[in-house]
Amino acid sequence: EVTEAMTWDWIRSVCDSVNELASKRNYIAVYCPTIKAAQFTAKAMEVTGRKVGLLTGDMNQAERDHVYNSLADGSISVICSVDMITTGFDFPALDCIVCLRPTLSSSLWVQIQGRGTRLHPSKKNCLILDYAGNLIRLGGVDMYDTFYKENGEEVEAVPQQPYEKKPRTLYPGLTTLNPIDPMTGDVAHDNTIINVTQIHKINAVALNTRRGKYPMLMVQYTCSTAENARINASMFINTEEPKEKDLAFFEKRRMAIRLPNDAKKVSYQIKDSTYPTSIKVKKNGKYWNVVGESFGEVA
Repeated sequence: EVTEAMTWDWIRSVCDSVNELASKRNYIAVYCPTIKAAQFTAKAMEVTGRKVGLLTGDMNQAERDHVYNSLADGSISVICSVDMITTGFDFPALDCIVCLRPTLSSSLWVQIQGRGTRLHPSKKNCLILDYAGNLIRLGGVDMYDTFYKENGEEVEAVPQQPYEKKPRTLYPGLTTLNPIDPMTGDVAHDNTIINVTQIHKINAVALNTRRGKYPMLMVQYTCSTAENARINASMFINTEEPKEKDLAFFEKRRMAIRLPNDAKKVSYQIKDSTYPTSIKVKKNGKYWNVVGESFGEVA
């Protein structure tokens, strides 16, 4: 999908943006998702007037050393790489990181940003230009007591805000209270179906399987019943071989998800999607399964 999305026009626009935002930066590392994207980016960056080096996994050690040495002696100021300058790459003078590679791995994202956190006399900070949404998904990296904010040509030190631990979210409903079957008035038993309108949180995780993939998306609902009993219910969505129910899950939320897709790639978007106004849950032993959702219509 990344390869299909990265057109030549898009990469040219990115490089024009980098040239404008990072015109005063000495050294730039560009993290690309594919060799094709790295080649396009290197060509587009050269158009802006910078000397560019290309570094990919299919290069031999002598070719790699040549690129590293060219960066060290100033022959090039930009290096476009695919999986080659994360862990182990140490170039303290690096003062700009451009990321064209989307990732869901927080450790990889920290490694990428960490290449710019080395101290060097020629720089006061490292500019992160993220064109793949990683900062939105995973956040930034705080490594020092102070950071610097550019304001025109002036650079001022801004104190880092003290870390404040977020209070634990407490949801309504009592886990010690058994839900009541609305049809009989007795404690809910197997196959009891309850309509729930108090939905506090929806999250999703991708489930691993014996095949080593992530074909199933487990959507978890935290909610409480009319009598204030807590229910944690689940629904399973197949994103690799979607059926009508699976397609309807995304359509009702008006989510721009193209199926079939890897469940791991779409799981993080669920918590920010539209919540149903009510759900129907069915008891199955100690578990509750979501068997219907309502978005204003009858569930």
